[in-house]
Amino acid sequence: MSAPNPNLAVVQAQTTATTFRAEDATDSDFFIFGTLGSGVLKFEVVRKLPSKISTIIGQEFFDAMVAHFGLKNIKIIEGSWDSTNPQRADNLTRFNQATANPKIPLDVAAIIATRTGQWADALGYNKATFVDLDPPNARGAFTKVIVHFSM
Repeated sequence: MSAPNPNLAVVQAQTTATTFRAEDATDSDFFIFGTLGSGVLKFEVVRKLPSKISTIIGQEFFDAMVAHFGLKNIKIIEGSWDSTNPQRADNLTRFNQATANPKIPLDVAAIIATRTGQWADALGYNKATFVDLDPPNARGAFTKVIVHFSM
């Protein structure tokens, strides 16, 4: 395991037993914010914008959040992706690219094609259950996806 990124700064004022926020110390436009309630981990990570990129990779933000909450407390990792903010639609774009192929099952696409799915899978959360797919049956053209990754 490599040394923690020195630019990853936990925002203590916004970090509690049920919330976590960390930022790139060189640019607070880049961050992760997560919540843990009833064993469900929900989060948003921003590591790139059209004109700039963070010194912290998404995996580093995610790992810091998981370490904060403790793996034993996490039952479900939620992926929530939509098209309302195109700057933050990386997982949705990847999911749609994968699901455009009718031979790839949706659950497999969620795990292998998205960063959230890959990070969850690496921790053993390799079962994908869809909470919302909008529009329904829109392979390759979903505008909203909510998926729960569990063991």
